[in-house]
Amino acid sequence: MRRRFALIACVALALAGCASLPTSSAPTPFDASARDGSGIQFSAEGPSDGSDASTLVSDFLLACAAGPQDDYATARLFLTTASARSWQPENEILVYDTDTAPLVSASLDNSAQAEVSVSVLGVASIDDLGVLTRSNGSIVSRTFTLVREDGQWRIDAPDNIILISRAALTASYTQANLYFPSVDGSDLVSDPRWYPSRRLASHLLAGLVAGPSPALDPVVANAIPAGATLPSHGVEVSDGVARVELNAAMPPDEAAQVSLSWQLTRTLTQAPDVSQVSITLSGDTLDVPAVPPPPSYSLDTMVG
Repeated sequence: MRRRFALIACVALALAGCASLPTSSAPTPFDASARDGSGIQFSAEGPSDGSDASTLVSDFLLACAAGPQDDYATARLFLTTASARSWQPENEILVYDTDTAPLVSASLDNSAQAEVSVSVLGVASIDDLGVLTRSNGSIVSRTFTLVREDGQWRIDAPDNIILISRAALTASYTQANLYFPSVDGSDLVSDPRWYPSRRLASHLLAGLVAGPSPALDPVVANAIPAGATLPSHGVEVSDGVARVELNAAMPPDEAAQVSLSWQLTRTLTQAPDVSQVSITLSGDTLDVPAVPPPPSYSLDTMVG
């Protein structure tokens, strides 16, 4: 009953599929006014025995909406064994209009294979770097192929794309800025991204290590040493302190060290559970004077 209510209410849906994304415009302000500050977290159940093909896909969509809460563990239960191992759900995210209910329909359904189509009104996409691009509001369709596995329908070989409503995006993801030093080192320039709210500090650090978006690359530097890598556990946060451990050499001069501390502190303290940042590089603690105050220059994709 809980699953049915969530589906009828269309609180949040997500999917992976095979069709191409709609044509998108350049990055522009994205209206995230659906955020209500309630801190709602989605949860989902695994597949029910005996589900028909359309029901299984509908339930999979709900599991994807809850994916950021459990690293898509529940959503993978709806896939074939091989697909569950290879699926990378957040390579691209397609955001659809919350006010338009997805249309789910079976176009082929026999004893061995089924095809289920889902159509939505796409409004934005987010790439694997967390960069959001608005789309033109066209209808987007996804087709799922299902096969029998141990007598139950399972989704086979979905694309590495998920689809979620705008409301689900703002409930489970956070718009935050990566900060990179300007070329002359006098300021920090923001690079807007969307990341899962869970373990936000780890996502932010990974984004900094990956570097700025192509549009900003010519006008910014990166204080993180080239070739730096992260531990598998990401950033550990305890009592408000984010512990950054980079596998990299210590910057050779104080100016570079201050720039690194400034960049990391300004970026990671956007996470609600982080108020301070401690930094080590290959086991050596970075100890610098107080970092400069936050910059006034900002590029922001949020619209009130």
